Amino acid sequence: QAAALRMCQYPLGSGRHLFERGRVGQHGDDDVAGGGHFGHAAARARLQQAFDGFVAAGDRDGQVLAAGAITRVWILSAAWASLDEWIATLAALLEGHADAIAPAVRLTGLSRLVYAAFVRQPQHPQLPDWASRTLAELGTAAVGNETVMAGYSLMQYYHLTGGTAQQEQVVRRIDPMLADPAITPVTRCYWLWTNSNYVLRTGAPRDAIVLIDQAVEL
Repeated sequence: QAAALRMCQYPLGSGRHLFERGRVGQHGDDDVAGGGHFGHAAARARLQQAFDGFVAAGDRDGQVLAAGAITRVWILSAAWASLDEWIATLAALLEGHADAIAPAVRLTGLSRLVYAAFVRQPQHPQLPDWASRTLAELGTAAVGNETVMAGYSLMQYYHLTGGTAQQEQVVRRIDPMLADPAITPVTRCYWLWTNSNYVLRTGAPRDAIVLIDQAVEL
């Protein structure tokens, strides 16, 4: 699971996606962290291998992490029709006795589910509920890159659905986390960009431009 967790994290500070570099199965954690670069097809194969291994082991947390990472690969490769299977898989994994899933894993899975469903199935009847659950999880989540990126997913969703009040909740939760030096430049860039859209809607345009300039400088 440690290997899959690393693969399922959001972009590295270098700007490359960890799941495109990761190795699972016969390779160790060091290979995952520092292995060679993989293209989308190879990343999907590795992540599918990880997912299948977690299914065989009955590791629900691992399945959530691997399925969530697979949605990112399909989004980046623009093969969005393939998201349908993994949206259904994530939804099933996150329903029923979800308290048994580790909180950080649950937040990651839910935020990936919201993002993937919104780009592929924006009329899905459960999407508002998934977003509400993600927002609730965010309220107690530990500081970290995954938490900030979960906030990013929510901000994108609520920006395009008119959920300004919910965006305000996300901003209040995430903004203080940026003081942590462990938050990577890429994570900061994602957050500044999505926050600028919120500020543009609720504040002065010049304040939104300041956030965009900060992101560009990163």
